[in-house]
Amino acid sequence: MDNGESDVELTHNQQQHQQSQIQSQQQQNILLPKQQQVTVPLHQQPQQLPPQQQHLQSIQSLKPINAIPHIQKLPIFHPSAQFNPISNNSPRLDFLKLSYEDFFINNKEKYSKSFIHRFNLKEFFKIEPIINVEPKLSKQFLDIYFTLLQYKFPLLNEADVLKYHVDYFSNNDYWNSDSDFNEDDFHFNCARMFLIFSISALLHKTTGKYRGPLPAKFFSTAIRHIVLLNNISDLQKIELLILLVFYLMRSDKDSTGLFEVISDAMKICVSLKLHKKSSYENIENSLKDRRMRCFWCCYLLEKCIAIAVSKPFVLLESKVDDDLPLFDYEPSKAIHPANGTTFINQSIKIRRIEARFIEQLSILSSASIVTKNRLPLVEKFFHELEDWRKECGGFNKGIENETLSVYYYRSVRNLIQPFLELLDPEDKLFKECQASAGQICQSIKAFHQKTVSGHSTIHIHTTFIAGAMIQNIQDQQSLKLYSLV
Repeated sequence: MDNGESDVELTHNQQQHQQSQIQSQQQQNILLPKQQQVTVPLHQQPQQLPPQQQHLQSIQSLKPINAIPHIQKLPIFHPSAQFNPISNNSPRLDFLKLSYEDFFINNKEKYSKSFIHRFNLKEFFKIEPIINVEPKLSKQFLDIYFTLLQYKFPLLNEADVLKYHVDYFSNNDYWNSDSDFNEDDFHFNCARMFLIFSISALLHKTTGKYRGPLPAKFFSTAIRHIVLLNNISDLQKIELLILLVFYLMRSDKDSTGLFEVISDAMKICVSLKLHKKSSYENIENSLKDRRMRCFWCCYLLEKCIAIAVSKPFVLLESKVDDDLPLFDYEPSKAIHPANGTTFINQSIKIRRIEARFIEQLSILSSASIVTKNRLPLVEKFFHELEDWRKECGGFNKGIENETLSVYYYRSVRNLIQPFLELLDPEDKLFKECQASAGQICQSIKAFHQKTVSGHSTIHIHTTFIAGAMIQNIQDQQSLKLYSLV
């Protein structure tokens, strides 16, 4: 595979980039206080890379992952490694060579007991799974995942994943020795790794440069491994369910099925009492780290998916302890300011504000009643969002700032939109909601100008609702003008 085609390339031609520079400068100022915002003439602006590529380049200058507490030094993978011929011929992988029909004949009972059996995944099983993966491509998949997705959802311990990757592709002893072989560990690690491959392949496709196997082939391999699991921990189940969500939200048209998967993950979190502070006390740091990663990633996903498909929260915000611990270190490669503010903590904070006002204002409830006596509460939550925005002042450039900006405008729109009919068009809240919808559309448009394909359920919902709201406002304004003629 040609290096120019296999690497993730998010660059554009110079003409497209010049057209988007003014917009990029405005977006970089989004979270700065107004007195700090500056406008630089285009001819004076230095040439800038798109935020996604800035992010890819900037991680090279970050501290190594072993600087993060509780995480060991990353294993080294040699790019010259070849696919291990022993693993290729190993009986452990014979089940991947079975047809769809034979696989289910041989594993009917296992499938019926699997924690994914009730999900609508049968069509994915019909796709031929992949066994051989080019090592260099597989390493690129890991780099893509831990660069473009992990900063928003720091679910996994990168060192654990990379160690297994090295063993899978380079360690003959791993495939030769049966003395230490644990079937569940094998299938769990393979399932997790191939889910990462499938997700990264989808992300890679958005560049128009991907020439590897179909992402669904990696996914088909992963879910076959999941079916063969016998007894894994609840935290391992949460990890796999969340990875399933990452793939399905970018490929599946059944948004209800997507909600079912994240609901199951959240129900496991609740059964483990991960929404209670006591679950993080008097335990080893490594376990605390894993519990926090699993819970907060599940929390973030469950809230945004529930909102997108108009379903009630599985875990009500009122049931979550107010003082649940946040991360006192950056659990990913996200760039953050020197003042100690971390991207993931800011992401969690705004989701908690949003979850509170959705619950207290019954925004997702079919019995919700919009009345003027609730407007003071709307204004109170809007001020909370403004305070959160000020906390993000250090994020003044790059993909982190753009992501937090979208989070802010999405929350403002979710808060105010149900009450628009009660507000005067000149009211501050009305104007803030209208501006937020516009900013959402501009941000998503700017992102997709850098891609040739790709979507997610959340992006589709966010953009559609924002666009529909703007159109509705314009229609109402046109109707008023028409009535005056």
